[in-house]
Amino acid sequence: MKHLTNILKVVLLVIAIVLFSYFIYACWFVANFHGDTYGKSEAYVLDIGTYENGKYITSSDIVDLLYDFQTSHPKYRLMATDHEGKLYHDFSDKIENRADQYMVMFYFEDIDMIFCCVTEVTKRNNPLIKLFYVNNGSIIRNPEEINNFNEISRSKNKAMKKKFETEILDNLGVEWRHKRFWD
Repeated sequence: MKHLTNILKVVLLVIAIVLFSYFIYACWFVANFHGDTYGKSEAYVLDIGTYENGKYITSSDIVDLLYDFQTSHPKYRLMATDHEGKLYHDFSDKIENRADQYMVMFYFEDIDMIFCCVTEVTKRNNPLIKLFYVNNGSIIRNPEEINNFNEISRSKNKAMKKKFETEILDNLGVEWRHKRFWD
């Protein structure tokens, strides 16, 4: 009888370990394949403020702010060629399957790189700009996701974030800060 009790304890321990391992794997799988695509991005909260009539901020308000910035700082515009050979300002696109998110492009001519950002508004009405990826050259071929150290080196990641903060965010004319987990 004592021998049977020991075997039962071992079997229950093995089952507990297997279930715990499966739980950890499931959490990892959900986080990597079903989570927020832009979750690793470097997120910044802008202090745009709410409107006097109580209207909430929308992502298009952030896009308007960034468009005004690029209008007054044309050196950050990404110029592209359409199928007819005409130049146009490739500024932003609405992200499909997302309620209120836009992708905005900045071009840094001095280092020949594109910086791609995603705009969104949190549930607490905080307007965000998420620095999503950088790309060498003016044509998107091999983007490197910010904070994804399988794609970008830590030193380049830090330098790109610093460049974005000092040249774009500091010159928007609004206060900004890094997003905290409770935002």
